[in-house]
Amino acid sequence: MTPDNMMVAATIDRIFPEARYIHSVRHGLDVASSVVPLGWGPNNHRDAIRWWATKLLEGSRELSWLPDERLLTLRFEDLVRDARIESVDLIAKLVGVERAASGHDYLEREVTAERSHLGRWKTDLPAEELDVLVSLYEMTIRELIASGVSCI
Repeated sequence: MTPDNMMVAATIDRIFPEARYIHSVRHGLDVASSVVPLGWGPNNHRDAIRWWATKLLEGSRELSWLPDERLLTLRFEDLVRDARIESVDLIAKLVGVERAASGHDYLEREVTAERSHLGRWKTDLPAEELDVLVSLYEMTIRELIASGVSCI
């Protein structure tokens, strides 16, 4: 969930050579909406979309050397809403454990779409800029795909 963690994967791997990695990818407009009010990142949505794209591109390149059996790329929305059990099963398989029923209970109780602010961009983006920002996001997605980013 912290983009800069991807940038140190090679260092982590030297210390923990059997480490497994979960690359969580979140909808870019939700990321932009989350980052703008925090004060430590971009302070407007246009810059936040570009920041998200840069982090995603750099992180994807940084993790590209990892073999598939040690890297799981997981859509945040799948874990939180769209494919919860399947996502937990993928995580359990990656780390070599069985999924416990208590894990499902925890997800149902603590990891919810509401608490995760899925779709927040639909209400958080400035109405007067919505069309422009969505167009910028769509263009950014096309650029990322053209650059070889496949985890969108």
